[in-house]
Amino acid sequence: MQSIPFDALDRITAELMLLNVMLAVYLICKGVAFVGTVIGRRDPPKKSNRSNLARSDGS
Repeated sequence: MQSIPFDALDRITAELMLLNVMLAVYLICKGVAFVGTVIGRRDPPKKSNRSNLARSDGS
């Protein structure tokens, strides 16, 4: 088995670091998209119908 030359190790290290950065950016974007959909899906607060039900006699 041959040993890997040091210049190849530097290139492999640089590529692995690039892959880690790309993965981190991808996961951050997915997380931001998920939070955006969760916040966007929330319904606005609804008005209470109790005031309308209390005046059922039409007044």
